[in-house]
Amino acid sequence: EKEHLHYTTLAASQGNYEACCLLGQHFLNADCGLPKSLILVKHYSEKSLEHDEKEGDPIFAYILSCALLQLGKERYEEIMEIPGHSPIPT
Repeated sequence: EKEHLHYTTLAASQGNYEACCLLGQHFLNADCGLPKSLILVKHYSEKSLEHDEKEGDPIFAYILSCALLQLGKERYEEIMEIPGHSPIPT
């Protein structure tokens, strides 16, 4: 497990987008002895979406969206609605 984490981190530092996604998942789920860190999930998920392929992997985008939702909830004290605002255009 420790060796896996070492090589995954090494690959991510060299720009491997799959390793970045894997690290994002580890930080999201607090796997491999890593603490849960939404900031690091966001960081590694954004890096995983920077590769040159035309269409990104939906799993990478899902992990990023989970991190952003949780960060938003923490920042705004679980309030996810704005009184008097409708997201549906009129």
